[in-house]
Amino acid sequence: MYLGMNMAIEPFSVGLVSETGDVLANLTQVSSRQFSENIMDEIEQLCEKIGESVHRLKGVCVAEGPGSYTGLRMSVVTAKTIGQVLNIPIVGLSTLEGLVQSYQGIDGIYFAMVPAVGNEMNVAMFSICQQHVKRLTPDFIMTKEALLKALPKFKEPIICLGILPKDMMQKLNTEQCPLSFINQTLDGTVLATYVQQKKHTDDGSSWQKIFPKYSHMPSIIDRKSTRLNSSHQIISYAVFC
Repeated sequence: MYLGMNMAIEPFSVGLVSETGDVLANLTQVSSRQFSENIMDEIEQLCEKIGESVHRLKGVCVAEGPGSYTGLRMSVVTAKTIGQVLNIPIVGLSTLEGLVQSYQGIDGIYFAMVPAVGNEMNVAMFSICQQHVKRLTPDFIMTKEALLKALPKFKEPIICLGILPKDMMQKLNTEQCPLSFINQTLDGTVLATYVQQKKHTDDGSSWQKIFPKYSHMPSIIDRKSTRLNSSHQIISYAVFC
């Protein structure tokens, strides 16, 4: 069986799927310090509920960010520990890329977003065609004001999904632009299915390659260069769509 962990954005979620992709169990929790601190116990109890053991895991996928500082730190450390102890593949997936995985059966252009710091949003663009998710941009940061100016420039339908601020949706709904909005959370079973479908092999070192990616630190992308380039980048995609 395979394990998926989202402690990047609320609600936090841990999920298990079988080797054939069937959902076995799922646990969802609104932000809770106790849940974060006891995540390994929660995983063990979830396995026990379906008569399984953590030692039966064959792979783990963890949302590696952007998202909650504490949640990312705890979930990535837990995933790396499981991978090292059991010698199984550990896969880190961008929170934004994880959000679009549930829509593999719906072709289109997707704009995933979750709040960053203050008035900023973590964003990324993807396309889905014939159940294949293709990344169009890296994860980057834009202010709400910049997004409000850029999104109406798209010429073709765009699906905006993730944690969408109500004030932004209200303003964009008044614009004559081909946008649709979906408030989307990231379920642990979606992440578990991702690693199950990829059938990753491991040489015993994959846990060393996974690190939290915080939007307020240069580890994801330099914020100064993002502010300078992000508007130009998204407008360029808008012109070609």
